[in-house]
Amino acid sequence: MDGEAARVQMEEIGRLKPRKRLTLLIDGWEDKLRRSLYGSVASEVNQYPVVLSVEDVTGYRGSADRILETSQKALKTMELGDGRNFIACTTDNPTVMQSFRRKFQDKFFWVLVSVSRHLFCRSLTCQLQIFACFLHGLNTIIGEIVAYPAMKKIVAKVTRIVSFFNNSHYWGGQLDAEAKKQNVHQRMKQNCDTRWYALILQALSVQSYRYIY
Repeated sequence: MDGEAARVQMEEIGRLKPRKRLTLLIDGWEDKLRRSLYGSVASEVNQYPVVLSVEDVTGYRGSADRILETSQKALKTMELGDGRNFIACTTDNPTVMQSFRRKFQDKFFWVLVSVSRHLFCRSLTCQLQIFACFLHGLNTIIGEIVAYPAMKKIVAKVTRIVSFFNNSHYWGGQLDAEAKKQNVHQRMKQNCDTRWYALILQALSVQSYRYIY
């Protein structure tokens, strides 16, 4: 296994080195064993993403300095330590990641945080843009919208309908049978507050059932 891992790593290093428009993606999560993991990925439009590293930081304080250290280690592992192959870095946007981005900019001194001023800049050597995750930002906007009383009522009603059918063996089965007759193959989704896109999935799934009930 070690030999195969080394072979794949060398192949990926060879693929990454000539690519000059990479985006560095960094995110953390907790697995089923309750280990704190941070993953770093190199991504580019029309190219397969490449995993740079997955680091177990269990027992360490999840600080900006630790994330910076983890990201630098990921780059060095794939022989990209100078960062010149990257034009962007995307993270989610809690306070610790905001601090990390500032420290990342201090380390790689050519980094420009401003997006709008250099949006159409074609130079690949003068800048490294850093962005907060757009989708997480969009989720924040959606959260503010559904916080309005009128939207809360709608979401509550939709959730009540979905919960009724998903929790009822008989009526859920009746709905599934009717859905199949009308060529609807998507099940209704329940909202889950810990998944930032769950509300969107719920809305789309309920929309597909709008002509059934």
